[in-house]
Amino acid sequence: QVLADHLWPGPLTMILPKRPEVPDIVTSGLPTVAVRFPNHPIARKIIEFSGTAIAAPSANPFGYISPTRAEHVARLLGGKIDYLVDGGACEVGLESTVIDMTCDVPKILRPGGMPLERIIEIIGPVEMPEKKSAVVSSPGQLDSHYAPSTPLFLFEYGTLDIGNAHRLIEGMDLGSVAVVVFDDARAQEAKHAGFPMVFTLSPNGNLRDAAANLFALLHELDSRQFSVLIAEKCPDEGLGRAINDRLYRASVK
Repeated sequence: QVLADHLWPGPLTMILPKRPEVPDIVTSGLPTVAVRFPNHPIARKIIEFSGTAIAAPSANPFGYISPTRAEHVARLLGGKIDYLVDGGACEVGLESTVIDMTCDVPKILRPGGMPLERIIEIIGPVEMPEKKSAVVSSPGQLDSHYAPSTPLFLFEYGTLDIGNAHRLIEGMDLGSVAVVVFDDARAQEAKHAGFPMVFTLSPNGNLRDAAANLFALLHELDSRQFSVLIAEKCPDEGLGRAINDRLYRASVK
């Protein structure tokens, strides 16, 4: 209740015990349900018009890059849906943070648009997800997810150069290699290292802007038919944790 009072509406999903009126088909028979209260005015108006809670999947094929604009949904699901409500580009750009509130200590299942620091500020310590957990209890926990069709290779923040990327791009035309970095400073270094096609998540190094731009940029690059995508992580703090999580799950393992 404290989290709801402080952070809803907003990009936070809470795993809670399922009440009897929630159909089993909504939770795949599990005794818990994921609940979120979105902040977008159109989403809230649709909920208001429905007169009840709404159960809905993500608007993208399983495992593929999440959509952040209506045109992404149209391209991915165009022939499979009857109507598309265009609410503009997503403000946050990342899926919600998912936290399991049924544990003795609340546990983050998926980093997302609500920064970990803000949650800890309100309720104190929380557990973080285990790497490669055998149990998948939340969307986005799969080791491979949010992936473009173009192979994406991931480097730690500040480590990408021609030398350590050589094995990935040997024999390739560098014009067919797209590089994604955090800010203009890293972009300049990547260009100086010899990469001609460099794209920046946030020119001035703002993590909120980087989060909002991440999936839209991956959609754009995937549509441009590059041979390979090479991405470098963001600083691992605040929304950077969620950005890095999505990049890891989108990358070739």
